[in-house]
Order: sequence, then structure tokens, then C-alpha cells
Amino acid sequence: MRHRYDFYKPVMSSVFPEVDGQLSINCYKEALLSCYAQYSSKVEKATGTFLR
Repeated sequence: MRHRYDFYKPVMSSVFPEVDGQLSINCYKEALLSCYAQYSSKVEKATGTFLR
């Protein structure tokens, strides 16, 4: 997982953060795909069943 500035607060006195919605979505997809790859690898090792 990589650290990204998709949601941060550059002006601490402001109530609102800076948000990059498209980057947030891409970060979420990247993290989800990584987690699923790790999960399917563990399932395959434990059961011998390949998950797509």
C-alpha cells in the first residue's frame, strides 16, 4: 500500500479538508485488488483451490 494525499488538511484552521475524489477511488481500487490477491493466494495455499 502506498501513502497518497487524496484527503488531507493543508490549512489547519479550516474546517474542511482538501479532497481528490478520483485519486481516492483509484487508491481504494488498488488496495482492494491487493487485498484480494493476498487472500486468494492464502486460500490457494491452504486448500489447493484457485480463486479468480
